[in-house]
Amino acid sequence: MKRLDEMKENHTIVGDVRGMGMMCGLELVRDVKKTPAIEEMKRVIEYALKRGVILQPPGGRFGNVLKMSPPLPITEEQLDFGLRTLDVALTSVEKH
Repeated sequence: MKRLDEMKENHTIVGDVRGMGMMCGLELVRDVKKTPAIEEMKRVIEYALKRGVILQPPGGRFGNVLKMSPPLPITEEQLDFGLRTLDVALTSVEKH
């Protein structure tokens, strides 16, 4: 959650971070009015997949919430790789 909260601070596209334990959600928005960033979500998922990180289909009422629940036997190295990839994907999508 700490790393996801940092992403919220560093990326204007991240409107909210929520979760408990290993179940987390990252809501993507287009603006301060929190307009759902649906197309941007698709690009984040595609970016991550091309780099070896498989993300769940988006959820939420508008399909702009990235649901994350990594497997219990995940290593710290694997988790770090996934979070770094997500962070770079958010940066990439924000630039376009």
